[in-house]
Amino acid sequence: HFGYIEFPTPIFHPHHVSEMKRILSKICLNCLSIKKQK
Repeated sequence: HFGYIEFPTPIFHPHHVSEMKRILSKICLNCLSIKKQK
């Protein structure tokens, strides 16, 4: 549907949390570049 509700804090879909963690673990949060693999 085309509507949405604005919440005071972000709410994440529970099935996407593990994928988001995997992606964020590959990015340096200081400079936002992709981390080099070991």
